[in-house]
Amino acid sequence: MATSRSIRFPSEQTGLSRPLPCAIPHIDGVGLDMQRRGGHACSPQGGDLFDGVSPTPGQVFFLLMNVAAQSQNPLHLLALAQDEFRSGAHRIAGVSGKEPLAPALQEIMLRMRQRLDAAASVFYVTALLAVYEAASSRLTYISAGAQPMQLKKGATVTVVDGKGAPLGLPASPAPLSNDPVQAHTLKPGECALFLTPGLVHARSPRGDFGMTRASRVLSAQVTSDPQELCRALVAAAIHFEQQPSRFGPPLKIAGFRETEEEDMTAVALVRPA
Repeated sequence: MATSRSIRFPSEQTGLSRPLPCAIPHIDGVGLDMQRRGGHACSPQGGDLFDGVSPTPGQVFFLLMNVAAQSQNPLHLLALAQDEFRSGAHRIAGVSGKEPLAPALQEIMLRMRQRLDAAASVFYVTALLAVYEAASSRLTYISAGAQPMQLKKGATVTVVDGKGAPLGLPASPAPLSNDPVQAHTLKPGECALFLTPGLVHARSPRGDFGMTRASRVLSAQVTSDPQELCRALVAAAIHFEQQPSRFGPPLKIAGFRETEEEDMTAVALVRPA
């Protein structure tokens, strides 16, 4: 039977919608968890959103999004996307297999794009929408500019590009065919990981953290616990970000506000061995 761990978000600006309390669904036979820099709260400046639902036994839907800080009313956009995700997941609950799920997931992503387009003239959003079916161990997902999926099996990590155009591009909403749906059957002991742009592009004087470093961190992990894997990735990105330049550590001056920290989130889906 599905259960959930609730995560509460802070209130948003008066007069605008805000993301509802989200959850990390649990279903037998698979581990799903996430880790976010500084906890689970949405930043008023924009950032990441993770949400999950399990509307029918043995099937879990999850959404991972990032809204750029330059977007208009970023929390309102996250709330609209979350609403479309939840209603869509309940609408197609029980649909099984890649071929039947593909048009259903494409429709949810298209509706999400249209709602955001109607709500703001300036925004840039990346999103990953996925459904895992316990009976077949199949993960079916659609990406709108999201970071590539990483597949970990033992010390081997493979990067799989999900393709798909980001939401909020200047052009009108893209046709369904521009959002390809992919599927992967998780093998025993295999893990699928998804990262947001803030983690992959965490910067230090050495450049970006990058997918290559993320894969090295994952390869070195001996745990199969999804939360521990996510914690290791977020911790490694933060450590990389804090590396000093050749002139020493960053200068901090009393009375001056520090630069807003970039949001970063890691999500792991693990099929036990």
